[in-house]
Amino acid sequence: IAFTAGTVRVMRVNGTGLRTVMPQAAPGSLGDWQRKAPFLIQRFKPRSRKLKTRLFGPGRLVIRGAGIRTSVRKFAAGGPKTTTIRPKRDLKRRLKKQRKVKVKLRVRFSPKGALPNTLRKTITLKRRR
Repeated sequence: IAFTAGTVRVMRVNGTGLRTVMPQAAPGSLGDWQRKAPFLIQRFKPRSRKLKTRLFGPGRLVIRGAGIRTSVRKFAAGGPKTTTIRPKRDLKRRLKKQRKVKVKLRVRFSPKGALPNTLRKTITLKRRR
């Protein structure tokens, strides 16, 4: 994180990927977007494969994990949101053989004008009836 003349910039540890997070003209202070958790993972329903999250503002939600399709969604407002977890072909085959499979998810929310935050959650997918 780099602070220069009222502008906040973020980059990776190795120095690549520099991008402006809060431009100079943005109203408010750093305390406005330095929230401990800009989103919460509320609940996962194994058979319907719905992940419920609560967002505290507009932004972009990315869900990744081994064996599932990456889901990228943009939201214009905060509130409770539901996203479907879609397994890839190899995970579907494993679900046919086994009743349930554990998957580790990385859920990343990038609030508009703020720093992104990632939460990890292990979920259990169950075979649909």
